[in-house]
Amino acid sequence: MKKYGIVDIGSNTVRLEIYCDKGKDLIRFFKKKENLGLTSYIENGVISDKGISRLIEILSDYVNISKNIRIEDLFIFATAAIRNSKNVNEILKKIKDSTGIEVDLLSGNREAELGFKAVTETFGITSGLNVDIGGGSTEFTLFDDGIVKLSKSMNNGSLSFFSNCIEGIIPTKKEAKLIKKEVKNYMKSEGFSKNVRKQITGVGGTIRILGRLIREYYNLGFKTYFNVEELKTVVNKLIEQDKATIRMLLQLSPDRIHTIVPGALILLTICDYFSVEEILVSESGVRTGYLLEKLQK
Repeated sequence: MKKYGIVDIGSNTVRLEIYCDKGKDLIRFFKKKENLGLTSYIENGVISDKGISRLIEILSDYVNISKNIRIEDLFIFATAAIRNSKNVNEILKKIKDSTGIEVDLLSGNREAELGFKAVTETFGITSGLNVDIGGGSTEFTLFDDGIVKLSKSMNNGSLSFFSNCIEGIIPTKKEAKLIKKEVKNYMKSEGFSKNVRKQITGVGGTIRILGRLIREYYNLGFKTYFNVEELKTVVNKLIEQDKATIRMLLQLSPDRIHTIVPGALILLTICDYFSVEEILVSESGVRTGYLLEKLQK
């Protein structure tokens, strides 16, 4: 049985997932996550030596784990935090020199298309809008009849908005308004048409945690979607510093306490722009799309 590993160097986390290939299916049997927060190491557009060193430590650990499990191939890619850094070439060289790893640096558009691939595989949807809210960027993919028609990447995500716009942990109403304005201005500048889309799909940790938080808040059973009114209520409770709602979030995902609200504000702005009523949540995302593409499944 062949085994494959994939490492996702994101703005919030660095994740390792290992899968075994069972013919038509890929089964994940191991995962590990480090909450590095690469974006927090950026100073004047440059990731600091401390941030690079910490990243190399994590990657070296992941390489050793992969060797011990005896995987066939280890695929490693990076997204917005490294992509948008002024010292990107230095970072990639230091990683290669220290670990022997060649990192695949994804463009924003390619990241968006891989998220789309995962969604179409998961839900069998052939037309729609997919949104991936990451720590350092937000990807949009419009697709029709299974073909990508438009792919865009905004160089802001949940963690970068937190770092650049928020003084405390949870944004104030004024800070929330600023974030929503930034997102709306981006969408206008990119010429997104305001076609009504009652349902969109979403991938990434922010949207998955929001789905779980909404289920917890409303005491709902498992479901793969949530509606915009539910989202607005929960986000307003968090901005109002409602202790019970904040406690729910801390129980679900304490490491995302500072990024969930800015991520939710991005999502709400997108929903307002397209008059969205419902968000379909995919448990698969860019990592799944990347691995499927590599293995041509």
